[in-house]
Amino acid sequence: MYQAFAWEAVIAGPDYATPFIEQPEAVLNQYLTQELMVLLVQDRECVARTEEICRLDFSPLWMSQDPAAMGLTIVQASRPGEVSVSYRFPGSDEKTSMRYRLVEDSEGWRVSDVLYEGNVSLKALLSGDL
Repeated sequence: MYQAFAWEAVIAGPDYATPFIEQPEAVLNQYLTQELMVLLVQDRECVARTEEICRLDFSPLWMSQDPAAMGLTIVQASRPGEVSVSYRFPGSDEKTSMRYRLVEDSEGWRVSDVLYEGNVSLKALLSGDL
């Protein structure tokens, strides 16, 4: 996922580049569980319908409205089925980290949730459970 969408935080993408959260369902299904993909698409549809911010006001891969990263690391977390991602913001050198919860299905591993600093859950945010 980060390999395919690193350009969002590292370089300005070409005009035709589509950010992760705007990808078609078929692409999102390669990375996310069905449940998380549906929640993300519902939020995207809400934004299109209302022309307002709905539940998500940042890029879920970068935990930022203006993605920028350097020194990205991805490691297996201490809990089974979790991966930790961390990086630093250029300029401020502020470190950011998040944990991805993964589940395995018949086609491979999928992200079922993302836990941001303060244990804020992407799934809970998109579900309105916060």
